[in-house]
Amino acid sequence: MAAAKKRKHADTVSDVKRIVSDVKQRKFKPVYLLHGEEPYYIDLLTNALANGVLEEDQRDFNQSTFYGQDTEPSHVANMARQYPVMAPYQVIIVKEAQVWKKWEDLISVVKNPVETTVVVINLKGKSMDKRLAFYKEALKTAEVFESLKLADHDVVPWIEQMCRSQKLDIDPRAAALMGEYIGADLGRLTSAIDKLSLMCKDAVKITVADVSEHIGISKDFNIFELNRAIGMRDHRKALLIANYFANNQKEHHIIPTVSNLYSYFKKIAAFHESAGKGDDYTLARALGVSPYFVSEYREAAAKYSMQHVVKAFDILHETDLKSKGVGNSGAGGDSLVRELTAKLLRL
Repeated sequence: MAAAKKRKHADTVSDVKRIVSDVKQRKFKPVYLLHGEEPYYIDLLTNALANGVLEEDQRDFNQSTFYGQDTEPSHVANMARQYPVMAPYQVIIVKEAQVWKKWEDLISVVKNPVETTVVVINLKGKSMDKRLAFYKEALKTAEVFESLKLADHDVVPWIEQMCRSQKLDIDPRAAALMGEYIGADLGRLTSAIDKLSLMCKDAVKITVADVSEHIGISKDFNIFELNRAIGMRDHRKALLIANYFANNQKEHHIIPTVSNLYSYFKKIAAFHESAGKGDDYTLARALGVSPYFVSEYREAAAKYSMQHVVKAFDILHETDLKSKGVGNSGAGGDSLVRELTAKLLRL
């Protein structure tokens, strides 16, 4: 038997579009089981169903919302057998049901669903145990949606796509800055893009300066600029940023700084391994970056040989251990970030 195809974030997006389309066309499943590590899409679908099944004036008597910690599966099962009052459906929404233990009490809801009831159950921050009898039964009659996290290398393309959907043109470096600062938190990224859409609605293109001003990221003193300054062996700028980080450890703690620099040098290593194997678009896929940034990694790879990169990994590993108290004679994050930057520049 062939192994099941591993799901990707793109499958999550495709499922979201399909389910939202079905809701708009009033094609409902009796049960929606929404689970997974990425809460953004779970919230999006829960809200689509909360607003899309019943008219507003029908919801007072026919729509109920609970939280997992405040109700039990047996209570939801009993409610699901009731009928709506002067409405085509009753809707039962349970949020944050990841705390539930007695899932077997809900098996009747998926085995013998009531046509006039729509049950929405979401679990946030984790996927459901696929060995449970309830899960296996849900696959037969329910809409089972698993929300997968966005991989780090897909964050910038996701930002660019979201901006395009709002008719915004964003500079690749501005998108990268947002990605570095916010990471793969789709809720925060969406809020940031909404804010840019409002504040920059007349802009031809959203720039790094726009992101710095409206999202609260320093244009010159951020991890993205530190990575680039070290990669270009720009001693003055790198040491200036390192000093800024040292004096602002709350916003630029040593541990995420080390993690980001490790990712940067990992991309330089990937460039060395992939050089000569294709055009910039092929290289961009290998590195997990926008083609816009391939030239930067080409230049960084010219300044840091593979031997340099291996030594950089050793330095970063040593600094990571020291930042966590291993082999550290008392140096704080401020001293460590200055020392780390200087060592990488001396390679």
